[in-house]
Amino acid sequence: MLVTLAAFSLALQLPHVPVCTNGACRGATVAMKVPATIGDAKQNFQAGYGKWNIPSQPAQSFINNMLTQQYAMVAPTYRYSRIFSVGFESLCTAFLASTTRDTVDAEAVRKALYSALDMDAAKCKADADALLELAAGKSEAELLASDDFAQIKASPFKYSLPFGMGIIALMKAVGVEPKESIGRWCEALELPNTNSLTRDFEYFELQITKLETFKEMVLQMSAAGKRNEAARLKAKAEKAAKEAEKAEEEAAKEEASASA
Repeated sequence: MLVTLAAFSLALQLPHVPVCTNGACRGATVAMKVPATIGDAKQNFQAGYGKWNIPSQPAQSFINNMLTQQYAMVAPTYRYSRIFSVGFESLCTAFLASTTRDTVDAEAVRKALYSALDMDAAKCKADADALLELAAGKSEAELLASDDFAQIKASPFKYSLPFGMGIIALMKAVGVEPKESIGRWCEALELPNTNSLTRDFEYFELQITKLETFKEMVLQMSAAGKRNEAARLKAKAEKAAKEAEKAEEEAAKEEASASA
């Protein structure tokens, strides 16, 4: 099944980011012990996930792109925000459920992604849930005035894909249409990343469309497999019935011959 799905060539690629292979992107102040290179992050992921648990091709593409977020986390202006965790969780939820083997595998990948970037999966999940709960029932203005958003304006802030997707998820949480609001929110947060966030949002929406196609293909393949199995069992049963009928006829002939 996984080999067939890989042949579908669904490129769950996230927007391209610079690759730092020699630690050149490392900043002077980093809030956590982030892997020095993307290669280190990939090794950390494999150690946490297990080298024998090879995910599907679509899942692997997603994993690789999430691990490249290391480039942002070693920047001098990187600071952790609960908004980052909201985005990280929303990306994992959107992409892993349908591209991994099952819910257990999806959870294993999610945790390994966090550990690969030296982040606490449980804490980040709790942070994401807490911020989404805070946003529930609030207006756009109230959310933008909250402490989480005020901290973004406090000093230069390094933009990353999970952070951007966190912004999008929180827009939706307060009933705001992202496409129409990205510029306004970036201005409110004093973020010079309108173009990056717009690009990431549009690309995310495109990949979600591809993912829906992927889901439909999986359902069709599953249905076709069940039909083929039913047909195989029916043919096997019909063959067995014919063989039984033939055996009965031969037994009857032998009995008749013996009686004569």
